[in-house]
Formats: sequence, C-alpha cells, structure tokens
Amino acid sequence: MRHIGVFCSASGILDDAYKATATKFGTWIGKHGMTLIYGGSNVGLMEVIASAAHQAGAKVVGVYPHFMLQRNKPSDHVTECIFTSDLSERKNIMCERADVFVALPGGLGTLDEVFHTIAGCILGRHDKRIIFFNQDGFYDHLLTFLNQLDQQHFTRCPQDKYCAVANTLDELFALLLPTP
Repeated sequence: MRHIGVFCSASGILDDAYKATATKFGTWIGKHGMTLIYGGSNVGLMEVIASAAHQAGAKVVGVYPHFMLQRNKPSDHVTECIFTSDLSERKNIMCERADVFVALPGGLGTLDEVFHTIAGCILGRHDKRIIFFNQDGFYDHLLTFLNQLDQQHFTRCPQDKYCAVANTLDELFALLLPTP
C-alpha cells in the first residue's frame, strides 16, 4: 500500500486535536515514502495533512474540481494537481490512484466520498478498503448503522470486505503496514 487516499474535512474551524492527528498522519506518510492522494484543497484538515506529508517528503497528489476554484484554491503543497470537471470524476480518479483509503473525521463531503468508495467495492468495481479513523469515537454512530445494514441483509457483503476501523494512530499504522 504505497498510495494512500485520504478523505477528510475542509472545515477550518475544527478542534486542534483533529489537526494534530492529521499532522502526525501526514508526517508518517512522508516518512514511509508513500504518496498522499486527497481532494487537493488548501483548507481544513485537507491542507493540514498535505502540508505535513509534503514537508516529510511525500509525493502529494491533489484531485481538484475546476468549479471549486471559485471557493478556494488548490494547496501549494501538492506535487501533482489533477483538475477534474466535477466531484464524480474526482472520486473516480482518487479511486483509480489509491491503494487504500483512510477516512479522517469529516463532514458531508467526506461521507459522500466514503459511500462512493464503499459502493464501488461492494459492486465489484474495485477492491479498495476504507479505514475509518475513529478518533474519539467520531464514527461510532456510522459504524453502528453499517453493522445494522449487514445484520438486516441490506448489504451484499460483510463489512470487513470494504472497511476496517482504527481507533488510534498506532492501530491505523498497523493496518497500513501489516506485519508479514
């Protein structure tokens, strides 16, 4: 797993604990010679992780829809910026380029990316899993709901086929660099 796709918040008014985690994760990506693939924006956790990864030596690929230029700009920390026509193309390109995804805390855009990726996996379009970084229980309710979908047979495959959960950075790193 050399290419890590990250879904996360574009909000700039988050608790510092989320920013600290994004910084540590971005630094880890760079120190392990990996590539960060993310939404490309210069705001929120997206900018925090890109900056940390870039400073630690990672290749940083931003996938950025043209229409978003009216709201904010692509990060100065990207080493490659791929412009797309819309959000659907952005998600598809990220899915093509990443080996695995990590969902850091985020809002509706993050959930859109998560569900797009999960649906693609369930429907056999790819075999890429999402690791939910469940910082301070951030994803507890969503994970309970996904379990309910499985238990009531609303999904075609068990959760462990398309996702995993990490509650700490050490757990996340262990999932990304499994021991042989």
